[in-house]
Amino acid sequence: MANPLEGNYPGSPIPYNPGFSVEQPMTTVNGFKLDSLTGISTFTPMKEEFIVFKITVQDYRIDASSGQKVLVGEVMREIQIPVVNECGSTNSFETGPRLDLTAFGQDLQDLNVADIQDILDAAGLDTASNPPVINNGVPDFTKRQIPVITSYSCFDTIVTLNFDPKYQPTCNSIDPTDFRIVGPDTVLRPVIHINKNCDQFVGQTATNQVQLILEKPFDINGRYILFTKTGNDGNVLTDECGFELGGNFIMIIDVNDCPPLFYTVENVTVQEDKNIKVDWKVNPEYFAKGAESVFSAWAILKRNTSAGGGFYPQDYVDLYTARTWTDAFVTEEELDNVSYEYAIQLIQNGEALAPQNQVNSILLQTQPLSNGFLPFSWNNYTGWSNPQYEFFYGEFEQSTSSFQWTSVSPLGNTLNYDFELGQYIDQTDSGYYAFKVQATSTDPGNNFVSESNWLYLDFRPEQDSIVDSTIVNLGTPYIPNVFTPDNDKFHDRFWISLEEGGRNYRQYAQVSIEVYNRWGKLVYENSDFGPINTQSQGWDGTDMNSGQQLADGVYYYIINMKDPETFTEKNYKGHVTIFKNGQ
Repeated sequence: MANPLEGNYPGSPIPYNPGFSVEQPMTTVNGFKLDSLTGISTFTPMKEEFIVFKITVQDYRIDASSGQKVLVGEVMREIQIPVVNECGSTNSFETGPRLDLTAFGQDLQDLNVADIQDILDAAGLDTASNPPVINNGVPDFTKRQIPVITSYSCFDTIVTLNFDPKYQPTCNSIDPTDFRIVGPDTVLRPVIHINKNCDQFVGQTATNQVQLILEKPFDINGRYILFTKTGNDGNVLTDECGFELGGNFIMIIDVNDCPPLFYTVENVTVQEDKNIKVDWKVNPEYFAKGAESVFSAWAILKRNTSAGGGFYPQDYVDLYTARTWTDAFVTEEELDNVSYEYAIQLIQNGEALAPQNQVNSILLQTQPLSNGFLPFSWNNYTGWSNPQYEFFYGEFEQSTSSFQWTSVSPLGNTLNYDFELGQYIDQTDSGYYAFKVQATSTDPGNNFVSESNWLYLDFRPEQDSIVDSTIVNLGTPYIPNVFTPDNDKFHDRFWISLEEGGRNYRQYAQVSIEVYNRWGKLVYENSDFGPINTQSQGWDGTDMNSGQQLADGVYYYIINMKDPETFTEKNYKGHVTIFKNGQ
């Protein structure tokens, strides 16, 4: 620029007033940005003033002969922009930032104060700070303007709030703790992060869009209540005039497309007298529509129906596709004395939902032999209505080490049966027998079978009567937790002693053992430990890899004990300490 008062061109340049420059020709927060391709200029003014923009568009073409660009045309426009301060004027919105509800799925509804009381109760609020309805310029304090948003789907985790460009929240007033969302189940969905969108241009101090990132997705149908509160920054969404939106500003989010959820226990059965298996089902469309995003775990609930008491969590399964679980916690003694009831509980979004049914195991019991009959009874199975029972007896075959089962007869829904020994068992031949009962459903589409525990009979015709107990006693193992291989003839060997007792006492026929060090390395293994399982011949603490005596320390064992004749197997895990200097 030149000063025309100095005469002929070019004269001397006119200096900028203090605080202004080529890069800062008007009062802005942090200069202005001009996109030369689009002609868009962005800036944030700092004070009231008139700003004049002169925009020149020049058209150049390339001269084919010289290869140089040549100016062939020019267009110039001037634009005057008044910057005014409306804070505190009649045009200012003194309740703070204002939502823009012109987006799809967003609306503003006028609700009676009495009608929003349920909303307040669900959110734990006493009152709402939403503005009253204005009728002909007069506020109606019996009604409140409540934004209602219907554009969200089940399992969404982001809520977008759009603000009126004239009444935007300042970037430094936005904090995740300014918002809270409560679901129709009264469970809190915390806002864990916020996308402020405050990086759109240099010097941006306010934003017209805020995205709330939820810790827990929408997972059930109903009305979610989004409301503001004073955050950790000490305010609630302040606009550029310094006015706050205020706490207890309510917004409603309606979610109506969550798939239905049905999950029930289908069957509970004892498996070969070793453990209990639980099967359950879930309506397939639930996870097909994305419910795995909110899945936490399946909780396996269990209770002792024989002793009473409530359910307790026995285990958790963290695979959402799981539909079966085996209770390896139950002992053989419990199988023959306790009926357990099981329920499945879905945990999603970290919250446990209520179980939808419960099913018990079948406990088979017997009374002493009377007049040639063994009386059996069992509890009613609750896996399905009108279960049909069938009683079986099995004879143990040495060649296959298994029982060969025979159905006595279908019993309908009867819960007892008197087994006549003379009709089914050869009275002149010894044998080992087992008994069980099975339940089936009358529903042709239900192929599950629930089986009871097994009870055993050791029949010996050379005796005058049947052995009193139907459960063969295989002894109680005593596994030491320390031994001292120092050749003092006292606790020098690791061996397993069996406490004898009872008329039916029988030693385990097969014993195998594995021992590992603390790093999981196998240091001793013997698949036929039985013949040396004595106080003088047991394991002496020698490392099978090096042939040297193992160092003092803690080692871990796995012991398997079998009795093929009674088709019984037990496993034991634990630790043993080697202490060569012990007494």
